[in-house]
Amino acid sequence: MKIRHRKGPAVTVYRKTPKYPFYRIAFKGDEGRVVRSFSTYAAAKREADKKARALHAGNQAGAALPKAAALAYTTAMRKLADLARDLNARDSATAPALGLTLEDAITEYVEAKRMLGPTSLVEAVRTHLARAVAVQRVKLADAAAEFLKEREARTRPEREGARPKLSKTMFIQDRLRLERFTDAFQMDLCDMRPEHLDLFFGTHLGKLSPKSRNHYRGTLGLLLKWAVRRKYLPKDHGLLESEGLCPGGRFSESVDVGNVELYTADEFARLLVSADDSLRPVVALQGLAGLRTAEVRRLDWADVWRRPGYIEVGAQKAKTRARRLVPILPALAAWLTPYRHRAEGRVWPFQENKFHGAMRELADTSRVPRRENALRHSFITYRLAEVHNEHQVAHEAGNSPAMIHRHYRELATPEEAKAWFNVLPDGAAQNVVAHPAAKEAVA
Repeated sequence: MKIRHRKGPAVTVYRKTPKYPFYRIAFKGDEGRVVRSFSTYAAAKREADKKARALHAGNQAGAALPKAAALAYTTAMRKLADLARDLNARDSATAPALGLTLEDAITEYVEAKRMLGPTSLVEAVRTHLARAVAVQRVKLADAAAEFLKEREARTRPEREGARPKLSKTMFIQDRLRLERFTDAFQMDLCDMRPEHLDLFFGTHLGKLSPKSRNHYRGTLGLLLKWAVRRKYLPKDHGLLESEGLCPGGRFSESVDVGNVELYTADEFARLLVSADDSLRPVVALQGLAGLRTAEVRRLDWADVWRRPGYIEVGAQKAKTRARRLVPILPALAAWLTPYRHRAEGRVWPFQENKFHGAMRELADTSRVPRRENALRHSFITYRLAEVHNEHQVAHEAGNSPAMIHRHYRELATPEEAKAWFNVLPDGAAQNVVAHPAAKEAVA
């Protein structure tokens, strides 16, 4: 008997014979002719109908399988179809998964099991989901832009007259570093791996100095911590395992201590007498009180006169945001005396760019080469040579004793220190002799 489903391939049913005392069905499968035996005609007929339908659907492989294997095959295909339907109903973005074949499913399963070993694939997925369930997928560039937007908001003071939590200069530097980082990797933040950071620091930043690379580490470290809080990265993201970000397990590279550049007493005197009326107190405060440029720019005249004998550097004006009192030494008092009538307003009332321009002009006028932070460096060096007390100098300079010891120890003699703190305006009514260079410059 020939059994077909519609116009599909035929399945032949054979009756019992003396040679074959059972019913048989036969059909052509992928591997050739397939024969099955049955004890009753009804069973043979039912199976022939099933095989005919399968052959009509083009499933020669499934039709040729033994009964148990055919059942497993049918179950597997049904589960794949159910999965495709569920994924499609849940999120159309997963449409590519709808084309999964049984071969694709088995291939992926085999590869996963090869990596996992005896661990259950389902348990591995549950562990992964438990770690990543709260993580939102966002582009690295978008995350950096959002981070910078929050950083920029910190550059605006919370109230009038207050110091912003973040300087605009620091924000601009963060922005430039992150622009370089996001240009290097067009990807989602949660897909980043330690290897990406190794590549960035080793290749993209390979020619920078260790100090510059450390600045990048600081900015990227802030971004990663922020991303964890925003649920863009899991807490155990593993990026800190990158040798690029954390060389040797530390968040910085060792930086060679460069030579601290100083001014001599003669050069200091020429700077003071060559400075105009607006710049001179700034030079004096940096050279004779060790104030940082940013601290002087934030300083009010009220801070200079409020505490007799001391300059009050408030927490909102100090770099470290820690209040300190800096003694007004006799030489500084002499240079500040002409400004005693100024009771309020900023010591330097102009913008930062005008300050740097004025310092460049002063270097030309005084014929003293400009040296980076040399006024503050000189104060700390000569003050340490004068008092021989790292803790005292650290307190006055707003620094740590370890930093003072590491960078400024044994750089000047007591005689050089004495000459530095003897730089006075001509005719100063102090128990200190005016420095000859000051007299000559005034003359």
